[in-house]
Amino acid sequence: MKIAELGTGTGVWLFEGAKYLPATTQLDGFNISDEQFPLKEQCPPNLRFDIMDSFVDPPASLVGQYDVVHLRMWTSNFRNRDSGVIIHHVRELLSELRLI
Repeated sequence: MKIAELGTGTGVWLFEGAKYLPATTQLDGFNISDEQFPLKEQCPPNLRFDIMDSFVDPPASLVGQYDVVHLRMWTSNFRNRDSGVIIHHVRELLSELRLI
């Protein structure tokens, strides 16, 4: 299983998930900046972080790769932006299972 979190910040949600999910579950956190990312040495092997702007088309290498995409506390990010753009990008990231 592969899980992505958009707007991951410090990755606290992913770290919690890593405690309860099998070590074979890949957990990927994406954020517009890496300023809050933990050090690689602090992460389990199945947890990684990368920079990505969720308002821009995701890289082709990520399209259709995730079984679950997690978002939380996003309403403040929309402001004058179209929330439909995010939903479209989330759907692009999802595999055929499509869990948001």
